[in-house]
Amino acid sequence: ICAENCHKTHGFCQKPGECRCRVGWWGKNCTQCFPYPGCKNGTCRRPWECNCNRGWGGMLCDEALDFCDKNPSTCTNGGKCLSLTKDEGSFRCECPSGFLGDRCEIAPMVTDSPKNSTSMETMEEKNQSSTEPIESNDFDNEA
Repeated sequence: ICAENCHKTHGFCQKPGECRCRVGWWGKNCTQCFPYPGCKNGTCRRPWECNCNRGWGGMLCDEALDFCDKNPSTCTNGGKCLSLTKDEGSFRCECPSGFLGDRCEIAPMVTDSPKNSTSMETMEEKNQSSTEPIESNDFDNEA
């Protein structure tokens, strides 16, 4: 019989009253896991994990996710800035309905169509120029 409260799967005993931990677990009752080696600002639920605390990212939770705090006006038009790791692009904007672009910079523009109905087009679409080929007529030169 193992020590009282010794974890049934993470611990074992060879003598009555003791509690020895299996690989990856530690503590009096073998309830604490060892995080991934080098894990800085994270915890584990199972051995060798590094689950980052809020505000930290990267494999070892050693990269502060503070881009949006340092650059508060990154997202425009009411977009919400989410800090990411540098590998993920540093930030992402969650845009309000109808706004587009990496920084929610593309706003919808309401225009009236000739039939009294309303259509939506973005500023980007409005500013794009379109070129269509002009057909030329071949004239027979009379001699």
